[in-house]
Amino acid sequence: MKMGWVGMVVLISAIVVMRKSMGWLEDEKRALVDIKHSLFVQNASLGHPLLPSWDVSDPKSDSCKWEGVLCHSSSGHLITLSLSNLPAATYEYGFYLTSCPDSMTISLNMSLFLPFHHLTTLNLSINCFHHLFAIQDGRSNTTLFPMLETLDVSHNHELEESGIINFLSALTSLKSLNLAYCNIRGPFIIQDGRSNSTILLETLDLSGNRELNGSSTIKFLSGLTSLRNLYLANSDIRESFFIQDGRSNSTIFPMLDTLDLNENRELNGSSTIKFLSGLTSLRILYLANSDIRGSFFIQDGRSNSTIFPMLETLDLSGNRELNESSIIKFLSALTSLRNLNLARCDISGPFSLQDDESNSTLSESMLETLDLTSNYRLNESIIKLLTAFTSLKNLNLCQCNISGPFPIQVLQNLEVLDLSFNSLSSPSSTVQDIYSMPKLAKLRTLELSSNRLEKNIFKYLVALPALKFMFLTHNYLEEDGLLNDKGLCKMMQLQMLDLSHNHLSGRIDPCLGNLTSLQALDLSHNSLSGSIPPSLFALPSLEYLSLSHNNFEGLSSMNSLANNSKLKVLSLGDRLDNHNTKTFRVETENLPWIPSFQLEYLHMSSCLSSRTIPTFLLYQHGLKYVDLSNNNLVGIFPFWLLVNNSRPLTNVFLNGNSFNELQLPSDLNQPLDQVLLLNLSHNNFQGNLPINIGHFLSHLEYLDISSNMFDGHIPTSIGEMSNLKVLDLSYNKFSGKIPRDVLLGCTSLEYLGLSNNNLHGNIFPTPVNFGSLGVFLADNNQFNETLEDEVSFGGHFDIVDISNNNLSGKLPNWIFKSTMWISVSSNNFEGTIPPDFCKSDDLYFLDLSHNRFFGEIPSCLFNSTSLRMLNLRSNNLTGIMPEVLSRSSLLKTIDLSNNKIFGTIPESFYRLSYLTILSLAKNELEGQLSRQMCQLQRINILDLSHNKFTGSIPSCFNNMSFGNYSLYFLFWRSLSLASSANSYYPPFQSDNQNVEFYGQAEVQVVTKSLSYLYKGDITKNMSGLDLSCNQLTGEIPQQIGDLHALHALNLSHNHLNGTIPESFRKMIQMESLDLSSNNLIGGIPMQLQDLTFLSTFNVCYNNLSGRAPDQGQFANFDESNYKGNPYLSWSDSNRRKETPSETPLKNSTEGSECFIDLTAFYWSFGASYVMVILTLVTILWINPRWRNVWFYYISICLQKSLGRFFDDAFFYHD
Repeated sequence: MKMGWVGMVVLISAIVVMRKSMGWLEDEKRALVDIKHSLFVQNASLGHPLLPSWDVSDPKSDSCKWEGVLCHSSSGHLITLSLSNLPAATYEYGFYLTSCPDSMTISLNMSLFLPFHHLTTLNLSINCFHHLFAIQDGRSNTTLFPMLETLDVSHNHELEESGIINFLSALTSLKSLNLAYCNIRGPFIIQDGRSNSTILLETLDLSGNRELNGSSTIKFLSGLTSLRNLYLANSDIRESFFIQDGRSNSTIFPMLDTLDLNENRELNGSSTIKFLSGLTSLRILYLANSDIRGSFFIQDGRSNSTIFPMLETLDLSGNRELNESSIIKFLSALTSLRNLNLARCDISGPFSLQDDESNSTLSESMLETLDLTSNYRLNESIIKLLTAFTSLKNLNLCQCNISGPFPIQVLQNLEVLDLSFNSLSSPSSTVQDIYSMPKLAKLRTLELSSNRLEKNIFKYLVALPALKFMFLTHNYLEEDGLLNDKGLCKMMQLQMLDLSHNHLSGRIDPCLGNLTSLQALDLSHNSLSGSIPPSLFALPSLEYLSLSHNNFEGLSSMNSLANNSKLKVLSLGDRLDNHNTKTFRVETENLPWIPSFQLEYLHMSSCLSSRTIPTFLLYQHGLKYVDLSNNNLVGIFPFWLLVNNSRPLTNVFLNGNSFNELQLPSDLNQPLDQVLLLNLSHNNFQGNLPINIGHFLSHLEYLDISSNMFDGHIPTSIGEMSNLKVLDLSYNKFSGKIPRDVLLGCTSLEYLGLSNNNLHGNIFPTPVNFGSLGVFLADNNQFNETLEDEVSFGGHFDIVDISNNNLSGKLPNWIFKSTMWISVSSNNFEGTIPPDFCKSDDLYFLDLSHNRFFGEIPSCLFNSTSLRMLNLRSNNLTGIMPEVLSRSSLLKTIDLSNNKIFGTIPESFYRLSYLTILSLAKNELEGQLSRQMCQLQRINILDLSHNKFTGSIPSCFNNMSFGNYSLYFLFWRSLSLASSANSYYPPFQSDNQNVEFYGQAEVQVVTKSLSYLYKGDITKNMSGLDLSCNQLTGEIPQQIGDLHALHALNLSHNHLNGTIPESFRKMIQMESLDLSSNNLIGGIPMQLQDLTFLSTFNVCYNNLSGRAPDQGQFANFDESNYKGNPYLSWSDSNRRKETPSETPLKNSTEGSECFIDLTAFYWSFGASYVMVILTLVTILWINPRWRNVWFYYISICLQKSLGRFFDDAFFYHD
């Protein structure tokens, strides 16, 4: 009975405890709900929902399964809470959130956390919290977090530090505190007379707080007697920081185990080394990128034998002024050293040890890890020195300028060896070398990428018994049949094999399917052919398979992958040789199958056999990256793919297909915040862009829907994409104005493409402020108003193109902020050319053509040290050509054609030694062509037509290139786009980076009275010389024939005489030759029949005689090529064949501006003929002697030609 009462008491006690515990759990859940509600109020300022997995509406929802929440396995109490990165900040350039805009600043009431009595870990990092260390509602903070051991509030840039010490002193259980990158300035003041000795921190991170260098900070730190790990990286710590008030540092940090002083560049002094020498317990020291010099380690003649007696890890990387001899002496005394990082220290080899003692000590070193990455002055002699480190396990010699054969005689205890990015070649194929390889019996990882290794390297690698990870990408493995090498198939222990980016050819041997331990195989970017062996798909341990960018053939089925449950990454398709008629296709639908794998990365570009989305994707729920581009897929946009993978999917490439309808589901409960990149370009989408696209995809950073058939207005909801960096809507049929919400809401835009639509109105209908816009393309639209000045930029443009619109007025001030590329051509802008263009030191390309600018050309444009391309064609510019004063001008293209420029070409103009394209056509220039012009030796296209030049053609033109130089005019679209796009991709190769080159040089070339517009890298397509429609005289220089690469030559409508030079036969690339309307005599050289590319030939209206060639290309020419030469004959069988021709920019009649008036020509020719006859008759009548001689020669000629018909009728008889 007593036992019954005891049991009853125990039961009642247990019930009471349980109910109390349940009450605590309910309090904790209610606190979580209150926290979300508090943050939800500020949701509008962030533009996206916070903590979406916290279902506070369902009372049965298990809070322990909410994101960021971890409960104790038995009691159920909350022990870990993470509210990290609520603004969804991206990690760029090594940092999160370099600043906190007002829209991201969040308040957090810490009193809401009072119910979390059992909380041990709290993560509030990567936010914009402030007022974290104040308890509201007048409640004390002494009861807050009684069991908290780890607190992370790093990357909160608006954190108010007032009261931080008092707050921390109340956290009696706190052991680890992270305050990195919180803009904390100090001082650390102990309030209320309390000591910081009650703060029992073991780990403190103050990295990235750049104003800590003060006495209060070191005083505060010196009181942390339990501190074992201290991180002060990137905090502008100076050497004076460590010694304050003359106090000895011997008692500071008696238990310190780890000290991080990376990125502090003013530590090189005696105070720092004195401070460090007192840290007798220190095991790990980081001093990377701190401008440490060799003299740093030896101070006041003191021996370094007592410094760092327990140091095991030392990082000195990035200190480029270390002295080899000093560092070797220092290192030889570190008898406990195990890990040493000397990467990027500009160390040269070989190391020289100055005394036997140091050498012997170094030889006895227990060093296990050594990193010498990017010491470019090292060479293979370092290998001999390293043999002294007999305990070395990990060795990194990446980018150390090591050449010669592969160093076989290296350390026998090595487990990891990195020799990538050197100039290593394969060793000699000797039996001794091959048998020495098994000495590396412990080597597990071998990195040999980016060397000069050849196929025979496998003879040695096969002998490595423990090798599991092998990287040979970017080498010279080009022999056929390498993957038929049975030796490779014997490496059964291999888990990772990377042979990508070589020149491997031939077929893959099915025996590779025997490598059952293989987890990752990369054979991409080679020239492999044949079919893919099904045995590769059946490898049981395979997690990563990349076979893209090869020349595989035939049909491969994915059914073989059905049972591969471990597969995470699959990359197929994208043939290397697109001109190969044999195709490669992957069959995904031949038999119903359900995959056992859950992919994270899928790349199947240009390889699907079916035109529908693979059905196996219906079963995928963990995809992060999908590329199904260029498969000609049809149907409706597969929005279900985004929904099924709603948590991880960030990158989607469906460009280059035939999707025709883009619909968003009406029943979707919440936005798809995880998608960062969506490329739907080059499809057949029609109709309106969904009006709610910006709401459902609010976190997009990259959206490309270019080259479709979308019409209607641009949805205003795009303005909700506050994180959008790249927006490309070009090559569609959008109409209306640019929405105000888009201009004001997309504050992160770096690239905005609106080209080739039907947009109208003002480009910027409202005052806007672009903080980071670098590329703005709005060309080929119908914008038709003046540009306002009420546009501001946080930085500046890189590229702006508003050409081919109907814009008018003067250029706005904001356009001068463009630093690289400006094109406003084909508008109605007017006024003088502003000299503001010359204020930029980076302006590369300036196109103001086809406008109404007037006045003189600013001379500063010709003297810019940055400008490469200047196009002022078709304006109303007047005056003389400016003088070139600078000898450092880099101008490569100048087009001033179709203006009213007069005078002569100044001699200083020929200083432009980099000039490759020059067009001065259709102006009023005059004077003779100076021989100084031949100084422009890089010229590819020279057009001086339709001017008033006189004199002869300089014979030195053969000193100019005209096609022998190539000039590249393709530009990158945006550096910021490249960096942004690259950050979206996983750490393996992908060709869908969508960073295209933008901007092409544009030159108008007139050939046979037709005007052609050449764009792009024009000098690869065209080289030409046009001197037509001037007043040039004299003969055509024979030296012109030395221009072997010339494609077009136009000397028509001048007063040239003499014959057609036979040297023209050497111009083997000639496509168009126009010598019409001159005074040329003689015959057409028969050797011109060898010009196999000649398609246009015109010698009309000269005085040529004889018979025209009728072989080769001349078999296609007829009267239209030869008329106007009375003494020239040609075969009647010559008929011009119908051949496709380039579409001209605009057609013009054959006569053009300097046409020949045939009526006047005939009258003047007849009058001249009559005058010649009358003059001859008068002379013969006056002078009898000349008359007798004349008739004597006439009789001789008649006798020779007609004497056989009339016998002696033409001879006198006495």
